[in-house]
Amino acid sequence: MLRDVGQINSRLWRHTVLRCWRHTACFSMPPTTIGPLRIRDQGKCSLLSISLFAPCIVENTMKKNELISLLTREKICTPLQIRGCSSTEVSALEKRIGYALPDSHREFLLAMGWGAGDFLRGTDIFYPYLESLRGEAEALLKENSTKLPSPDESFIFSMHQGYEFNFFVVNGYNDPPIWQYIEGDTSPQITWVSFDSFIIKCISDHLKIIV
Repeated sequence: MLRDVGQINSRLWRHTVLRCWRHTACFSMPPTTIGPLRIRDQGKCSLLSISLFAPCIVENTMKKNELISLLTREKICTPLQIRGCSSTEVSALEKRIGYALPDSHREFLLAMGWGAGDFLRGTDIFYPYLESLRGEAEALLKENSTKLPSPDESFIFSMHQGYEFNFFVVNGYNDPPIWQYIEGDTSPQITWVSFDSFIIKCISDHLKIIV
């Protein structure tokens, strides 16, 4: 029987919004660190309606087991297909890059840092690619005569097909806003209000493909 994508997406929406209402702290984004909040597509920001002027950062982010449960419950992959990083691997990555990753991205790596079946296949987002992404992203930006908003604190965590990448600014928040750059844009833009909302959107998009 085909699953009802609308019903699944509604459930994912509720999951995200409830987390936000229960575990949020409002903040004013420092202009020198992040810059003005510009949303590329408000439809992508499932938490946007809560506050346009004081974006919410989920302080209690989705944990490793919650992420795994989401993928298996929605039949995106089986438990055997989900391969997470060890805490030693994540700590070693943090040591090499020189700063601690936000909790939300750390939990993602612990849950599925080495892959999760077909989920996000074709996107360089998993552990083996992370340290090479910055050079590729900077080359793309240079070709388009633009740059990262905060180069020293920006961590590129995914790239798709060489023309699009996503990153966050390491600023002490557990679940920071996600910036995106697509080839041809004049500059990167905030496209998701948090890493968790980015992952929820990826799950929703994947379900549309497999149904």
